[in-house]
Amino acid sequence: MFNLPVFVGLDSHTQNIQVCVMDQQRKILVNQSVANDVHAAFQVVAPFGTNVSAAIEASTGSANFAEELIAKYQWHVELAQVYWGRYSMQRVTGGFTSPALLRLTQSQKPEWNADG
Repeated sequence: MFNLPVFVGLDSHTQNIQVCVMDQQRKILVNQSVANDVHAAFQVVAPFGTNVSAAIEASTGSANFAEELIAKYQWHVELAQVYWGRYSMQRVTGGFTSPALLRLTQSQKPEWNADG
């Protein structure tokens, strides 16, 4: 299980960060808000595996957050545009939960794109 990829969307706010974890079939495994702290985000994701690809909304401080996840936990992290991720997550969950998560899974399912 720990070698299977998991996909993580991170929506950063001043006090907290929304962490959404999905498996290869796009099943949401967990979606919760935690303190805006790298270790807190890691603790949410750790039970689901170590092969992590994450997208974080490109905003103030997100590059530093991403660099810390890469350095401490060897995650693959991409900065993503806010509007694309929110559109995609709305299609999957019916709400705005974790921006840009599907950008990472798009290569898994090429028929998904922002246009429809």
